[in-house]
Amino acid sequence: PVAATGANSETKLTLTVPAEAKVTLAGTVTKQTGKVRHFASRHLADGQTWDDYTILVEVERDGKKLSDERTIKLVGGQSRELVFNLDGMVLASK
Repeated sequence: PVAATGANSETKLTLTVPAEAKVTLAGTVTKQTGKVRHFASRHLADGQTWDDYTILVEVERDGKKLSDERTIKLVGGQSRELVFNLDGMVLASK
């Protein structure tokens, strides 16, 4: 993370995912369930950035694991919303 001055406001991340999805944020598996998941942190100072924040969403369909991984930039004190729709994903198989 890149340092910034100021107070630590709440940094919010809202994810819309398949209800049964497993969500991993920056290498840590989360415990929330449901389609809409809200995460908040005060670890970043206002304006401080975390340039390589990785979000991994995984689901199992018909015995096969589907996943979508995105790397975003989080900015302290701001809110981000992302939608992960793995229903349309197709596993490549021959």
